[in-house]
Amino acid sequence: LVLDEAQDLSGASLEELRLLWNWEESGRRLIQIVLIGQPELRRRLLEPKWEPLRQRIVLSYHLGHLSREDTSAYIAHRIRVAAGEGCLAQFAPAAVEEIHEATGGTPRLINILCDNALLVGYARGVHRIDKPIIAEVLRDMTCWGLRVANTPPISTTSVST
Repeated sequence: LVLDEAQDLSGASLEELRLLWNWEESGRRLIQIVLIGQPELRRRLLEPKWEPLRQRIVLSYHLGHLSREDTSAYIAHRIRVAAGEGCLAQFAPAAVEEIHEATGGTPRLINILCDNALLVGYARGVHRIDKPIIAEVLRDMTCWGLRVANTPPISTTSVST
């Protein structure tokens, strides 16, 4: 059983998971449970009332912030996995630097920022995501609390009639 966004589970659901973890037959567990969640999950499980549940957790891992190099490798990996061979989309090194700077290396924020940048690139018919595109996306992502680049607005070509 894999549960994503487990920080949003109700107390009753967490208790049910604890009981499910007890199921055994011939000394073997009948179910393996993977909880995936935001840092709030870890804080919640540290509450004293969840100690019986914590005792059943065999492995816990916290994915921290990525370094600049890891951010670059992460973006390249995500494009390879999502697009496969022949993908023309690429992020310019300056764009990757801006992504890392704006997100602090937080993988979920990197994903959101890159997804939006790829959408802008697609809408413009470009395959190379550069720093001005990232700056534009950052200006539009006002509710995320990301650092907005001090890059001037992207110039558009206007046609006079």
